[in-house]
Amino acid sequence: MAVRATSSEFLSGRVGRAEFWLRYAAFLLCLAGVFVSGSLTAAHLLRAPLPCGAVGGCMTVMLHPSSSFLGVPVAAYGVAAYATIAAMLAIQLGCGRNRLLDTVAYSLALIGTITSLGLTIYAAAAIGGVCSWCLASTVIMCLLLASIARYHSLLAGQGFESAEPPAGSRALALMAPTLLATALVFWRVVTLPSWDDMGVDQQVLRSLPLEELVPADARRLGPPEAEFTLVVFSDFGCSACHYYLPKLIDIANSSERLAIVLRHLPLKMDSAAYQAAVTAGSSCTDSEFWSFVGVASLRNARTWTEFRRAFASAGMVSARLHMRPSSRERVLRDRALAKRLRVPGTPWFILVGPGDSFRREVGLEQLVEHLGRAETGAPTPGRNVASVRANNALTRNQTKQQGETQ
Repeated sequence: MAVRATSSEFLSGRVGRAEFWLRYAAFLLCLAGVFVSGSLTAAHLLRAPLPCGAVGGCMTVMLHPSSSFLGVPVAAYGVAAYATIAAMLAIQLGCGRNRLLDTVAYSLALIGTITSLGLTIYAAAAIGGVCSWCLASTVIMCLLLASIARYHSLLAGQGFESAEPPAGSRALALMAPTLLATALVFWRVVTLPSWDDMGVDQQVLRSLPLEELVPADARRLGPPEAEFTLVVFSDFGCSACHYYLPKLIDIANSSERLAIVLRHLPLKMDSAAYQAAVTAGSSCTDSEFWSFVGVASLRNARTWTEFRRAFASAGMVSARLHMRPSSRERVLRDRALAKRLRVPGTPWFILVGPGDSFRREVGLEQLVEHLGRAETGAPTPGRNVASVRANNALTRNQTKQQGETQ
C-alpha cells in the first residue's frame, strides 16, 4: 500500500530530496538519450549526413556494416532502451516508488553502458572512425547509470518503502517530454537535410559530362563493353570501404555486365590513405592496383606500414613505390568532383546504366538487383526516389529563379 507523502515530507526526509532529483535527472538523461539515438537512427534510415563537428567520423561509422544488427540500426536499440527506462522512471515520478521497475531500469542502464563503451572502443579500433553522436550517447548512458546507482544506494540505506510523489512532480514528468518533442521537430526542420537534399546533388550528377564522371584514366575493373558502370568514391583508410570493395570486386569479376571505376575521396589529406592512393596511382599496373585494393581491404589497412605490406603482397617492391605529381593531381581531381557532387561520405556508389540511360545512387543490394534484372531481361525501374528528388529540386530552383526575375 502506497503511503501518501506531502511535498515537504517528500523533499525533507521520508522520501528524500536527493533521491527525487537524482531520479528526475535520470529521467531527463533518458530523454536526451532518445534525442541522440533517435537522430542517429533517422540519419541511418534516411542515409542523411549528420553534423559531426571536429571529429568527422559519423558517416564512416554509420556506413559500416556493424552499424546494423539483424537488419536494424544499432542506434534504434538505444532508442528502445532509453525510452523504456524513461517510461519506468516517469511512472515512479508520477505514482511513487516501485522496486521491480527500479531494478529493471538499473539492469537496462548497466547493459546499455557496457554495450555503449564496447561499441565506442570497437569504432575507434576496428572501424577507424569516431562518431560524436555515438560518443554523446555513451556519455549519457554512463551518467544515467551513475544517477540510478546513486539513488539506489540512498534507498539501500533507508529501506525500500513505497511512497507517492509530491504535488507538481507529475507536471514535471509531462513537461520534459513535451520540450523534447518540440526540440526534435525544430532540429529536424533546421538541421537534417530535406528529402530533396539527401545524397549527392542530383542536378550536378545529371548535368555532368560522362567523361568527367567516368574519366578514361581512372582505374577500371571489368570489360570495356560492360553495360553497367559503377562509380565508387572510396577512401583507402575507410573501414566501410574495406568491407564493400572486396565484394564489389567479386561481383565485377563474376559478371560481364559490370565494370567498376574507382574515384578517390581521401577524407584526410595528411593521412596514410591519401599517400597510399597517390602511390598506387603512380606505381601500380591495373592488375597490381586491384590486387593491392583487395589485400589492403581484407587487412583493414590504415597505417603506412600496413599499406606497404599490402603493396608487397600485391607484388610491389619498395624500390618501385613512388608518388608522381600526375597521380596526385588525379586524386585531387577525384576529390574535387566529390565535393561538387556533395558526396556525403565513403563508400558512395553511383550506377551508370547502359548507354548512360540513368545515373543512380545505389547500395550493394540495389546493385545486385539491377544486374539480376539485366540478366533476366526485366526492365529496370524508370523512376526512383533519386529522380523524384532531382525533379523536385529542379522545379523549386526554376520557381525561385522565376520569382527573382519577376
